[in-house]
Amino acid sequence: MNALQKRELELFQAFLQVCRQLKLPYFLVCGSALGAVKYQGFIPWDDDMDIAMLRHDYEVFLAQAPALLPGHIFLQNYKTDPAFPAIYSKLRLSGTLFLEASARDLPIHQGFSSTSSPWTATRRSRPGSGVWSGRSAATAAFWPPPSPSPGPFSGPCSASWAVTGGRRSLPPPMSE
Repeated sequence: MNALQKRELELFQAFLQVCRQLKLPYFLVCGSALGAVKYQGFIPWDDDMDIAMLRHDYEVFLAQAPALLPGHIFLQNYKTDPAFPAIYSKLRLSGTLFLEASARDLPIHQGFSSTSSPWTATRRSRPGSGVWSGRSAATAAFWPPPSPSPGPFSGPCSASWAVTGGRRSLPPPMSE
């Protein structure tokens, strides 16, 4: 694990602590999901974490997390940092500087960050099918593994599979 990944893990652990306190499920998407499944951690070349929550849980997190997060972690979104130009939220480490090209000139918190996005499940594709249609800023499928994954990425929903079209379904069983 490199230095950036250690900082990401610090943010993720703070996120997990809040989710556990509030009993909120979450899931990893994109490279974070792949890393959790394939590497039991980060993809070696990845330098961020992609976390998502269903809309209701995300709204609870936004409302209650600021009071529960450690003082050196800032929950950034358009409400807490009005010049922030995105519809999702980030957890930022105060006392650090991580300039992103797209936001380097904006008057916003520029600390090292991890991203959390809201998801909205819209309907079950077929009754009893286990496949849901949804909407999000990105597209991914998630599934809770049959047993918790080893390592720092275990939790209520500890893995996700990236797909296109905003459809989530249970992937085929993994062989050992």
